[in-house]
Amino acid sequence: MLELKYPKVQQTGKTVNGRAEFILLEDFSLSISMGSSEYTYFIAKDTTTDFGSVPRLLWFIVNPLDPQFVVGFLIHDDLYSNKNISRFFADSVLRYIGGLYGASTLKQLAVYYAVRMGAHSHFKRKQSIISSSVYEEEPGD
Repeated sequence: MLELKYPKVQQTGKTVNGRAEFILLEDFSLSISMGSSEYTYFIAKDTTTDFGSVPRLLWFIVNPLDPQFVVGFLIHDDLYSNKNISRFFADSVLRYIGGLYGASTLKQLAVYYAVRMGAHSHFKRKQSIISSSVYEEEPGD
């Protein structure tokens, strides 16, 4: 069974698009089994995040500091900006981690489809894409 752990963070005193910015006080890692694959995600100390870039209007569905999604948001942000993966994979990881941390299927789907529709402008693809079926794109990505 997965040990649920949370990153140790502190507010920086800055805001990102009206949302509080946080800084990791120590390295954070999470190992998960997703499908038939094992993944370990590592986020370095001093990484900054606003967790979920959720518009305030939608906080009644999911708050950026929702404990069911803070770890997923942190890893999702890192995948979006630093890794050689597709948006589809990064968004699927966010949904999956939300489920591990207790989010209902409905809430997982709401967050998943929100990032599928609204987060494409934040995705930064590296030049070389890893060749593996797990990193394949969803049609239209």
